[in-house]
Amino acid sequence: MMMGDSLLFIESNVNAKICPGDTIASVAGRNGIFIDQPCAGKGDCGKCRVLVEKNAPCPTDKEKRLLSEQELISGIRLACQAAAVGGMEVKVVDKIPQKVQILDSVDRANFNEEYTGQSDLAVAIDIGTTTLVAYLIDKLTGNVIATVSSMNPQAVFGADVISRISSIEEDPSNLPKMQHSLVSEINSMMAKLLTKDRSIYCHVNTFVAAGNSTMEHIFAGISPACIGRAPFAPAFYEAPKLYASDVGIDLKNTVALKLLPNISGFVGGDIVSGIVYSGMAKSKQLSLLIDIGTNNEMVLGNSEHMLCCSAAAGPALEGAKISCGMRAASGAIEKAWRENGDIKVKTIYDAPVEGICGSGLVDVIAFMIDEGIIRPNGKFANIEDIDAPALAKRLTGVRAAERLFVLAEKKGRFIGMTQKDIREFQLAKAAIKTGIELMLAESDFSIDDIDNIYLAGAFGSYMDISNAIKTGLLPNVPLSKITPIGNSSGLGACRFAVADGLWTLADYVRKNTAHMELATHKDFQSKFIKNLEF
Repeated sequence: MMMGDSLLFIESNVNAKICPGDTIASVAGRNGIFIDQPCAGKGDCGKCRVLVEKNAPCPTDKEKRLLSEQELISGIRLACQAAAVGGMEVKVVDKIPQKVQILDSVDRANFNEEYTGQSDLAVAIDIGTTTLVAYLIDKLTGNVIATVSSMNPQAVFGADVISRISSIEEDPSNLPKMQHSLVSEINSMMAKLLTKDRSIYCHVNTFVAAGNSTMEHIFAGISPACIGRAPFAPAFYEAPKLYASDVGIDLKNTVALKLLPNISGFVGGDIVSGIVYSGMAKSKQLSLLIDIGTNNEMVLGNSEHMLCCSAAAGPALEGAKISCGMRAASGAIEKAWRENGDIKVKTIYDAPVEGICGSGLVDVIAFMIDEGIIRPNGKFANIEDIDAPALAKRLTGVRAAERLFVLAEKKGRFIGMTQKDIREFQLAKAAIKTGIELMLAESDFSIDDIDNIYLAGAFGSYMDISNAIKTGLLPNVPLSKITPIGNSSGLGACRFAVADGLWTLADYVRKNTAHMELATHKDFQSKFIKNLEF
């Protein structure tokens, strides 16, 4: 192969062929080199950075907008925007993180690392948009024997479900690619679950999976394209009858694949699982389930009736739309607080600062509200109006021509919050708050009528609840009413794996949970604008 027809990925020593119209990202994808692309290659997030050490192309307009002048001069480019040129030598800066904070814990009282081999086994999978968690369960006792977690390999097709649906619509061949990558990863996870004795595979006779509607469609090999266009309905509510082996799972062909039913295109089996796991499906008390993750779903109700909706808040709270945002991986700022007149931060695994994740974002926004660094409308205050000199000094930073509140510096690169970042948070929290208010109004309830608020998922477990209330992300209720319930999708799936009677309850939940479409609600726009304020 001639050097003029290829580029070199330095770290992996891969000399990759270039085709007409290729970007660095498309060449990388064909050669198994995974570059983070939260916006699915649209050039909106600036998080697919590569260092072009030789034959760097002129920066595009999007690169000029998203990268600093210093980055551009040093050869940093966006893989999804930079044209692949023969003779290029490239280092990947933004790899998809593998050491991510994944909520895979279970109640230790219901956890047994030893299996006696005297009963049947079940496998339960939580198929998240970003992460996967697998559980091995002893059906005789109901105990979880082992758990394994991993990243969802579909991340290269985009950080959220809309990106992945768009990817499939644009190129239908991406559906089998996504399905195959997911099944391969699940098979690898099962091999780890059953690593002590391969012979116990034959004892697995139940396989349950819970995920949002899009993830369940892709897992089953069914296109989710219908979810991405009006009326945004899934191809199935109740899953088709399949065996695990039909989709490629390494289990005997008599093991049925049981998927939790979907309520709507954007409220899926993971939420049905959470409703049952939280107990609200059997309770007379009024409860609110909030699942803030890559997608954001909310359910209000009790055993008699429920109302649900979804809010487009995930990309900001997962870091995709925040200039220095990132997943909850090593080096992400996860906590922030005031100390000696300045701001102090803690990163995941106490690693050097790389960016900021959702829980850190909540803390920093709450801190800036307390210190008067941002006004109620979200705009930065004037430097002379900030009392603490150390904090005023931090507001002098600049990133990509935007004013920046600096949190840290790494190798000449400022890590902090821009005005646009604050705006993205406002949009996210306003969407969630408006969804809750509209569900309450539709059901003739007020905030005070809510008996329980259940926070599902990793974000709800790791964030500071007081700070979330302060920013408006959570309702202003007594803390005693708010309970983080962990990975309710996966833990609920575990219960479905051992209690057949729960499937009747799941069907009841599906049929008796009404879905509210926020975007078309007559009061959405007015309430949303009002809720932008802090």
